[in-house]
Parts: sequence; C-alpha cells; structure tokens
Amino acid sequence: MKLDRRNTSQNIGGLHINTYFKGSNNFRQTVKDKASVTFKDSKNENNDFMLRLKDGIEGIFAKNAFELFDLTPNLPLYEFFGDGQVPTRFGGGFVEQVSAIRINYTLPETRLTGTKTNEREAAEIIEEKLTVPAYAFQYLATVTEYETMKYSHINYDIYGYRVEAMRLAYQRELEYFKFLGNLGVSNIDATHKDFVPGLLNQGNDVAINEFYGSDWATNFSVEGFITSILGALNKVIVNVRHQKSRYPNTLLIGSDMFEILLQPAVVGNVAQSGGAGIALSILEYAERQIRIRTGQPFLILENPYLNADATEDTTTAGIVAKGANDNGMMVLYRNDDQVMRNHIPMPLTGGSMFLTAAGWQQNFIAIATPTLVIYPTIAYIHNGAE
Repeated sequence: MKLDRRNTSQNIGGLHINTYFKGSNNFRQTVKDKASVTFKDSKNENNDFMLRLKDGIEGIFAKNAFELFDLTPNLPLYEFFGDGQVPTRFGGGFVEQVSAIRINYTLPETRLTGTKTNEREAAEIIEEKLTVPAYAFQYLATVTEYETMKYSHINYDIYGYRVEAMRLAYQRELEYFKFLGNLGVSNIDATHKDFVPGLLNQGNDVAINEFYGSDWATNFSVEGFITSILGALNKVIVNVRHQKSRYPNTLLIGSDMFEILLQPAVVGNVAQSGGAGIALSILEYAERQIRIRTGQPFLILENPYLNADATEDTTTAGIVAKGANDNGMMVLYRNDDQVMRNHIPMPLTGGSMFLTAAGWQQNFIAIATPTLVIYPTIAYIHNGAE
C-alpha cells in the first residue's frame, strides 16, 4: 500500500504508521505498537496544507461549526470633501486640455460726439483664453479563477471589493485635483512652469491673503471673527467690480474653528450695560451677517484639511492646508461653476474583461483636470499675525 504524503495516519498489516511530511524531500516514518491519532489542527502554521494555501488572507474562513461568521462586510472608513465644495462639470471625452474664454470690454472715454469732425469712439473686446491640462489615469482590476471559486463558497465578492477599492483611489485623485491642482504630478511643485493650483493653494495673482491678527484658538471673539471675514469679503467684492453674481457665497473652515463657531454668540458683556446676548450660535450669526452684506445665501462649511493640527494621517486624502503660519486658515470663495470648476471629461470607465495568465482582468480609465479659475473670488484668512 502506498503511503499518503500528508500528515495523517494509516493502518498497514495491523501496525499503525504515522507519516509526517517535512518539505518536498524529507520523509520520516515511525512505527508504533498502538495507534495514535495525530491529525494537525488547521490553524497550525506548520500544517503543510495551510502552508500551501497561504495567499495573504488565510484565516478568513470559519474554523469549525462552532464559529458564527457574519459575512456582512464592514467597509473602510473614508470621506471626501470635493463634492459640494468645488463645482464640477462632466463630459468631453478623451481630451488633453480644457479651456474657457473670458471676455473684457474696453469702453470709450469720450462722452459726446464731436460737432466738427467725424470721429467715433468704439467699444472693443479683449478675449482671454484660460486653459488647464487634462490628465488620464488608468487602473487595473484582476481576479483569478481560483479566487472566484474559493470566495464564491462563502458568497464573498472579492472582485467587487477590489473594484470598490479602485474607485476609492479614483475619488482620492479627484480630491487632489480639486484642492491642490496638479501639485505632485510628474514631480510638479509650486514653482514648476506647468503648475496649476487648486482651491486651497492659489497664488497671490488669484487669491487675497488676509490674517486674523492673533491665534483664534486662544484669542477668539465674535467681533474679531466677523471683522476678519468682512474685510476679506470687501476686497473680493472690489476684485469682481461689485457684481453681486460673483460675490463669495461660501466659507470653508477647519474642524477646530467649526467647534468654536457652534458656541453661543455673545457680543459685549451681557452683565453690563450695552452687552447683548444673542440666541444664536456664532456660526448662525456669522452667516446671517454675511447674508446681509452680500444680499444672497451664504454657507459656512467644514473642511478638516484646514485644521491647525491637520496631518496626512487624519483624512482619507491626506491633504494638509494649514495656511501661511502653519496653524490653520479659512477660505472664502464663490462656489459656482461659472466662476471656478473642476472638469471631468471622462469619468472612471471600465473596458471589457479579458483572460490572461494572471487571471481575469479589466482596465479602467478616467480623465480629469485641476481647478479652472475664471474669476478671482478666493480669499485666504490665515490664523495669527502676518
């Protein structure tokens, strides 16, 4: 009778032989007078069968009938903030750049016509083309026949979750383009000739830089907060020639500032004459005051990338934008796709699946641009003094 090469026991002619498999070329046999059962525990790392099934997630299956295994997947924790905070347009297909045209007028200086000449004053048009590059990025999803059969046994959609992981990577890439532009793409830094910034890292030619004057974490006041916001707002209003359809309508703040603004709004000392307590949070009071100034809706939104203690490990995208003093900032701007926008000519699109030696594979491709700023409505308010 031929012995099995696995760790097991067999009876031959009344004798009990224990056979142990120790690698591909090491065989050992022992003969004992009485039978001894030596089946290996499936969780033992020295078990040959387990060694041959190590694929990176060994142990995912139930070990025995006494283990209650809930197969409902608990997905990873993540969050992105670009959707809703940076306007986006879709469509265009496979392109290499996205452009917009901005028109300026030169108006005549003369107010009256001449009485003895045929001179005329003409209004002229100045066209300005604004262009941002479009970047293509590609992903690959793979699953083998072995994996398909193995995980279907427990109704675990391994390929589906790999595609979801890929979509998460796609969303993170869009987050970079919206908030940081093409910073870091092909070694592009802020001084590179091809650098196109995002909402949070515009240069002085586009964004206004204001300073709160002190550390708002230790020296915050409602009056100081409103004064700093209105000061930046008034400068943007001048930049857009007082055209109300271009006034800022959004203020992004970090989570630390959001916590401050949820406190009750109190102006002055309530216990003294002239003090006034307000039955609103500071956030509600600030939104109301800015609405009065602009004559249109205004929102204050949370963005943790602006936190004073923001790090690459505290958010899914790992974006850090803590301002000039590295201890937090606020961003005032108009959230409107006619003023600024991110463009996605081709959303994440999958091709047909095909079989290779590595298994079933599917290619995905997407095209997106950094943020295209058409009108300068952005103002940064940095924590601390200039």
